[in-house]
Amino acid sequence: MSLESQYIEFLCQKLDKEMLCRYKNLKVLGANLINGILIALCEVNHGYAKVDRYIFTIEKDKIKKYEIATSNNYSNYIVVNKEFLQRILPAKLYKIFVNNGLALSVKVGINEKGQCSWHRLVMCLYFSILSYEVHHIDTDEQYNSVINLTPIEKEEHIAIHTINNKKKLIKQGLNIRNAYIRYFNGLKRQTLVNNEEIVLSVLKAKCSGKKIKEIHKIINKKISIRSISNILKKYSSYRNGFIESLETHKILPFPDLNAKYKKRWSEVYEYKRILAA
Repeated sequence: MSLESQYIEFLCQKLDKEMLCRYKNLKVLGANLINGILIALCEVNHGYAKVDRYIFTIEKDKIKKYEIATSNNYSNYIVVNKEFLQRILPAKLYKIFVNNGLALSVKVGINEKGQCSWHRLVMCLYFSILSYEVHHIDTDEQYNSVINLTPIEKEEHIAIHTINNKKKLIKQGLNIRNAYIRYFNGLKRQTLVNNEEIVLSVLKAKCSGKKIKEIHKIINKKISIRSISNILKKYSSYRNGFIESLETHKILPFPDLNAKYKKRWSEVYEYKRILAA
């Protein structure tokens, strides 16, 4: 389990214990750490086709909730008005979605009539999808958990919906998703600055109050002072409480979340497992 995955786990548990546990029948569709902000998209099913939708965030230990007004378009997709999103979300958070694929602007974007799809917001948490459409693997437009979604080229999206056999259609959707994940993972560079053992040593030293020059000596000058500075900048959002928790016990994949709230988190965790494979 990577350091980033452990940190996301740490924040997810904080979010669940302090906020999500208040909601009955809440389901997390997707959750990820972007630019130091944990973002979780959630639904609360009240029955009788009534569903409330929320975006929860954690930034610098502050938890915020944004209630999202949605509707169904003519194709039965759940959609959100882009101007509404821009109005209720902080500029920093709205920009994250725009940069990852929501739209080039409020007025001009992939989705017509100033709307974006709810499932597109979920995919924005994991990939930059500006040039991609999003496909529901099992073809259910209302099932918008990340485990059921994949980025897809427009031409490929048209072609996949010509498959009449549902089992073959689902299998092809899974193949496309897994191929895209392999491509995404292939873009990661393996350098000393990304070496998790070194990164963790730097963060632990910083957590105990060491200065950059002292940290340089502690890690036996494996990387430059400038690289140490870059690590501290990159991981500046990581809370000291998380670093300290690594000293006392190893965080296992969603131990509390899966045990107590399996329906809430299991699909998000399953997708994280596929993403990390």
